Amino acid sequence: MGDPDRKLTAAEEGVLKRLRRIYEPLGGVVEERDKFGHVSIRVGKKTLAMLGSNDGVPSLGLKSDLTTQALLVDRGGFYRTPYVGQHGWVSIDGTVQQMDWPVIADVLVATYRAVGQKRKPGKSA
Repeated sequence: MGDPDRKLTAAEEGVLKRLRRIYEPLGGVVEERDKFGHVSIRVGKKTLAMLGSNDGVPSLGLKSDLTTQALLVDRGGFYRTPYVGQHGWVSIDGTVQQMDWPVIADVLVATYRAVGQKRKPGKSA
């Protein structure tokens, strides 16, 4: 089992900082650490993304639908996430400079809109 208190690598911190620029304007999104030391990006009870490390290299998993997953895997750079890929999860490994941020932002925002907290007009979060 992993270490829930493990320190993120500098490369993971860079990816997390870039992720925050995407999800902070969305509202209601929180970061949590799981029992393996991964960072979970969540809205309500739904996980939007998971950040971990694959042999010291940041690994970012994104919740998507099966169609988006297939398109991203076919175009390259992304792969079906082990253990949860059958649910549409797709992953990309690399440093902040190596990741495809326009695509990551599109997937993250689309998933947020699909599963994000439903708010009634006039109510604040």
